[in-house]
Amino acid sequence: MVKRRRVKTRGEDNRASTPNCAAEPYAEGWDQYFLAIARAVAQKSKDPKCRVGAVIVSPDHLVLSTGFNGLARGVYDDQNLLESVDEKLKWICHAEANAISNAARSGVSVMNSTIFVTKFPCFLCCNAIVQAGVKRIYTHDDRFWAEDPVDGDEPEDEHRPTREEPPHSRKRALLKQAGIQVDAPNHPDYNARWRVPPARSKVNGRWIQLELSEPSDHSPRRLAPLAKMHGRRKSSIRSRAS
Repeated sequence: MVKRRRVKTRGEDNRASTPNCAAEPYAEGWDQYFLAIARAVAQKSKDPKCRVGAVIVSPDHLVLSTGFNGLARGVYDDQNLLESVDEKLKWICHAEANAISNAARSGVSVMNSTIFVTKFPCFLCCNAIVQAGVKRIYTHDDRFWAEDPVDGDEPEDEHRPTREEPPHSRKRALLKQAGIQVDAPNHPDYNARWRVPPARSKVNGRWIQLELSEPSDHSPRRLAPLAKMHGRRKSSIRSRAS
């Protein structure tokens, strides 16, 4: 019997690959696990400026759908189109919308699910998330999308908020009214570490009512009395030193 020798191709050897996954760090929680999957999904995007990945997960931790930002199915990925920011924004489908559409295409329900995204959803994607029945958003993004055409930083046209309204106020109001749970540990508007739970504080042996400045929805609250007291303490220390 003649043994057939496997032909060695360029860029590889004849040894079988044995990846050792034990060398990778252990994923402590489900949130970190699924967010890592969303980052892997984002690598399929051909957007040269910003790659975004989204993963929709059921309440019992099963992946229901994935999506990344890109052109619609069957549309040619024209490099000139992708490199033109203004034209690309008119054509591209966002990762969240693609994940929801992929679930609908396969007949999979996303009711009461969680969507893990690498970038905070824009206003239109927030609308799609609410309508699809997704109940939770998880991301490590630390800011809103400044170029959101409906709810961005600069009101360039009639669709964006006026300068009297705070930026990104629409998506914050939408998510709050729809009862969407937002877990964004790195985002200042949704990080619990920046919020002040008590309404009173003990100062100089007596309880005082804290006067909280009027914040926007989900925004950090500042303690006016404590700031004033801090200023008085500084002035007293200077007077003692003099």
